[in-house]
Amino acid sequence: MKIFDSVAQMKLATIKAGQYVETFGYYTKGDAGAARYLVVASQAADGYGDHVLANGTVAVLQSSGTVNVKQVGAVGDDVADDSDAIIKAIELSYATVRKLFIPAGTYKVTKTISANISNLEITGAGTDVTIIKATGVFKTCLEVNNGSWDDSTDTYSLSGSSIGSVTMSGFTLDGTASTGCTGLVLARATLGCVANRVKIIDFSAGMRNYGSWYSKYNQVILENNDINQHIGYESNDMTFSGCDWISDPANQSSMHIDTAITGTCRNVNFLGCGFDGVPTIAGMRMRGIHNLNFRDCYLEVYNSEVTKTANFIELGLETIGVVIDGCNLITGTGYSGTWVKCGIANGDAGKNITFGTNFQLNGGTNTCTVIDTEFSLAVSLGNSRTERPISITNPAEIIPSAMISTFIPATTGLDEITVPISTVRKKYTIPVTRIKVVFLESGTTLTTQKLRVINDANSVLVNWELPNIITAGDTHYITDDSFSLYETVTGEPAINSVMESGDSLRAYTYKVGTGWPFPAMSIYVEMT
Repeated sequence: MKIFDSVAQMKLATIKAGQYVETFGYYTKGDAGAARYLVVASQAADGYGDHVLANGTVAVLQSSGTVNVKQVGAVGDDVADDSDAIIKAIELSYATVRKLFIPAGTYKVTKTISANISNLEITGAGTDVTIIKATGVFKTCLEVNNGSWDDSTDTYSLSGSSIGSVTMSGFTLDGTASTGCTGLVLARATLGCVANRVKIIDFSAGMRNYGSWYSKYNQVILENNDINQHIGYESNDMTFSGCDWISDPANQSSMHIDTAITGTCRNVNFLGCGFDGVPTIAGMRMRGIHNLNFRDCYLEVYNSEVTKTANFIELGLETIGVVIDGCNLITGTGYSGTWVKCGIANGDAGKNITFGTNFQLNGGTNTCTVIDTEFSLAVSLGNSRTERPISITNPAEIIPSAMISTFIPATTGLDEITVPISTVRKKYTIPVTRIKVVFLESGTTLTTQKLRVINDANSVLVNWELPNIITAGDTHYITDDSFSLYETVTGEPAINSVMESGDSLRAYTYKVGTGWPFPAMSIYVEMT
């Protein structure tokens, strides 16, 4: 079998049909374009994978499991235009193994690379190692698109049959040399597509998900795109795991994620993801999503950002069934926006929003609001620990939730029993907390017996005198409106007044003189 240093050298040879030949490289020996060819009788040749030899026979590229873009003429030197070579490599993989490999290098492209083939695997040598660099003025760098998305008009229309199970991994899409370009488009026919360890940087739009179903994204980074991601048009069952959206403090993005109201999206999940830096317009503007979940995510506003007024998460029209749980927010110096704004405007707000156990810490002095429930419907505030306020202007829409239940047993004599009710660290800007007392046994008090609630500074917030006659099952709510049920110590605020940042609550029972032992009771701290 004859072996040549390059394709050019092979093309000068006279070789009979039926023989196999090999090259040590495409352009030069050792350039990663080494390949094996089968020589066939005269036929049309594309000049990428098929080459006409000196005697008119044609050397046809043979794929052994994977098509390498350098085997069809891609250079990867950030100078040569590799668009056509990559497109041809995708076509060859479609006709053969449907596996495409892009070795280390920077591949300049000046037109859209379409990977509109089901069951195609595109693999690079690693992010920041294999780089596809969009250069010039065109609309899309890489697409999986059955034709529903028209980037010439920026319009979407449902059409065509599905393209599914395209897997992408180990490369970077770089838009620093492009104008008005989107990094990755997954449009309509993206059933079950997967992206692993893909990085998309410096595009006008990093990624567009339109009609993407059952797609999964693992360790994907969207960094410094003007809008890092668009989601819309019935993109359902999407899961992002360990992904990161980054806005450079020195060159802030406009938005991390923007969703379209057109075509409701369902079941969109962010698991263990990071959102670094707050963009200038909004972090995430979520509209038209049913079942939206943020779990164990990390969000940070940098001290060094110039514009720090945008809200981090905005929930708008037709966003229903939101869960935010286990998330951490670090707010930098000077941040004046809101972490989660549950409604954008009247009629443009989220509904059925549940906060679990989340944490907000100050990274510097700031005036941010952690949660603003204005305009929203049916919000459960959960058990978050925050150093900045929660703003509630629509208390009728706040779902009561028992946060801590503490049982105080009966006792005798002059004993004082101190029982912690809540160690929840938070601060509210309007009255929202109340104490609920449920008596577990009946009896008659023979002396002054009280329930006292204090904060960390030992300031008395509630000093409630028990009723004289108690019936098992009696329930009392100690709030600002319950003057007939308790008395406040002169000069001290009631339980529903603004608490100090970081306060916890403690409750204990005590009596003046001897008398009937304290009745058994359950004590709750509630949101109302």
